[in-house]
Amino acid sequence: MNQLDVILLRKNLDTDCCDAGAWLTYPYTRWITLGHFDEIYIYSLNQEHDFFSGIYTDKAHIATHNNATFYYHPLYLVPDKKRIMEDHNSRWFIAIVRIHLSLSQEQANQFQRLSTSFEEDLSSQDMSYQIYYATEFSDMVLDIRSTKLCDLLDVVLKMRKYVEIGKMYTYFGINSEMLSTSTAIPDESDVIPLFSMRFSGTDLPVVVQQIKKIREKLCQEPEYSVNGLDDVLVLYKNLPAASVVNLYRDWLFNTGSENIRQSESTTRVGIQINIEHDFAISERDNLTPLCPKLLPLRDEIVQRIKHKNSTFDYSWFHAVSEIANSMVRMSKSPVMDEVVYLLAPELEAFLENILFQLDNSCMTSSDLSVYNYFVESCIYLIEQLMRIEGQLSQQPEIRPVIYDIPVFMLEYTVAFLNKVSDLLRMTDSHPNKHHVFLLIPRPCEQISAIELFHATSKLTGLVQLQIPEKALYKPTVILRALCHEISHYVGEKYRNRILRKTYYSRASAAILTEAIFKSKQHDLIRFFELTFLNALDNVGEPTIEEMRTLIMSDVESIFASDDALAAFLKAYLEHSTEIARISFPKRDAIDRGLQRFYGRCDDLDILFREIYADICMLYILDISADDYIESLLQELALNANPLSTCEELFAIRIYVSLMATGKMSAYQRNKYRDLWAKIRALIYNIDEEIREGIDGKYKLPLPISSIYALLQYAQICYNTISTSVKPMHTIEVREMFSCLTREDFEYKTILDRIDECRSKMIQASSRA
Repeated sequence: MNQLDVILLRKNLDTDCCDAGAWLTYPYTRWITLGHFDEIYIYSLNQEHDFFSGIYTDKAHIATHNNATFYYHPLYLVPDKKRIMEDHNSRWFIAIVRIHLSLSQEQANQFQRLSTSFEEDLSSQDMSYQIYYATEFSDMVLDIRSTKLCDLLDVVLKMRKYVEIGKMYTYFGINSEMLSTSTAIPDESDVIPLFSMRFSGTDLPVVVQQIKKIREKLCQEPEYSVNGLDDVLVLYKNLPAASVVNLYRDWLFNTGSENIRQSESTTRVGIQINIEHDFAISERDNLTPLCPKLLPLRDEIVQRIKHKNSTFDYSWFHAVSEIANSMVRMSKSPVMDEVVYLLAPELEAFLENILFQLDNSCMTSSDLSVYNYFVESCIYLIEQLMRIEGQLSQQPEIRPVIYDIPVFMLEYTVAFLNKVSDLLRMTDSHPNKHHVFLLIPRPCEQISAIELFHATSKLTGLVQLQIPEKALYKPTVILRALCHEISHYVGEKYRNRILRKTYYSRASAAILTEAIFKSKQHDLIRFFELTFLNALDNVGEPTIEEMRTLIMSDVESIFASDDALAAFLKAYLEHSTEIARISFPKRDAIDRGLQRFYGRCDDLDILFREIYADICMLYILDISADDYIESLLQELALNANPLSTCEELFAIRIYVSLMATGKMSAYQRNKYRDLWAKIRALIYNIDEEIREGIDGKYKLPLPISSIYALLQYAQICYNTISTSVKPMHTIEVREMFSCLTREDFEYKTILDRIDECRSKMIQASSRA
């Protein structure tokens, strides 16, 4: 299992000093932080389960301890190469360096180049260090420890020479254990070029008294200034590190009444920049932004709106315009690249569709909810991500979310969706039709998807997916569900729309004959099927909605009056090959039967959609029957008031999907034992009726002829996709799906897939 280390940052808000006892119950090292944060804890996460569930459990634990007096912020880190350093915890000082790489589309290569350079630079010095992959906004994190703070300052400054570094941020700290258990002090040659403390308080005389105590402890006269929101800034030059150690030792472990309120001070250390230092010039200013089309598209839309003599509400567009500005600005900065890659392609698709609607005058007031939904979702995502980075950058303490959104998993998920989308479009007759996917993590329980704009040969489609935040810590769950969801919107060949007309008509006909005539007579079902197919004859490749509309219209005309029904039955008897007696239903019985028919057709529509998406997901990811069943049982269990019909529909869905793909399994897991017992009994009933040709032995939610029509359609879909998409085509997608939960996975694999996705986004956006 991969090693996972945690750097836990703590900010005290209104306590007099750092706590002597932390809530952590496992071995850790503790450091007093020189900066906005007051303490750093470092520990290896006890991974009893897989990599991501360990993070999820730890974050839940941390969240329960945040309160009004302090909060914790964790960084979860994967070592590049695990180094064994005997003296790592016996160093006086630490520097935690967060690095944002300069070329965001080449993270993996830049990481490896920097790692090699750091190995060469740091190995020759009296320091211990560990290089990490980061799971949040940083692209790389270094843990460097030394006996001399001045050496750490110099090393961190000299890192600026690497062109791969776009932005870096450092937390310095003092070894808390050495402060509390030893009377030793750092070497006298360890002199800090610049040491400052900023004070902010509601009572200036109290602040002045605190400064006076610090001056006495440090035995030097400081320089003073008033600085921004802070009441006083105290500066010391060439201060011995020993003086700082003694200050903190007395500050933290003296229980007297003269303790300083650390929560009202922020400490900084610095080093003078020497003109002889070799500093890199970032290549970022010369890069083509990810989003060159955003502002031109925005400006075109502005011009169209100006010439529209309409009272249409365009207030939502002001927010869209500002989001476009933000994306362009962020694309030139290394700090928040992730936001750009998560939003810019979707924003571009949105603007293209808006421009098309304006040019073709097809924008209606009913579309306003779509526009507002998109805008609100973009703003929500940006604000959530910026709050996380803002807190890590030592900005005001804003922590409105329980679980920090794992940004790398958002990007990896987008890369996965694009891979699946490419796979599903591989054999399309219109390969230029494609979608982009906007992922919005929210504190919800289930995934929901909305297609905001359809894909055409000229316009990019836009699908917005709302996903549970906590699901991002369960990669197989989220990727499996999303593979299912995008199958609803991407890939045409495997739907077999022309053949689907036959099986949909057959299934609808079976439902109607049972609902109205209480009959399962095959000849009558066949006659209704032909009638429905005739209604669909002029529609080449109809959607389910179009088939439903046309069939309902046909049914209404058949049962519009007694004369219309009599004419229909007469036509049936003339063409019937069976000797049948059909009782003429009364009007009230017809009305009740039609209501049953409409309700069962609602179920039929759902089953046609969901079973097709399940077939795609089962083949593309090659998941086991047990995992598939468990995912559906979990979905059913989340329903607060599951109806019996719901369980019956899930039984049909499971039976048809697994039979069509040849994956039927005797699922036995204990987690959903009672629920599975009900579903399994229903599946047995369905299977018996289909195998033995029985119809009506068990009370099933749909006639067995309808279920069999579903199975026939599912088998055709599976044969089409398995014939067109060879297993060799699915290797990358299956690898992306499974690699995150393997014990031997390499974090570089994640970066490689994200880099590949980013490069494709840039290429797509740069095309004329």
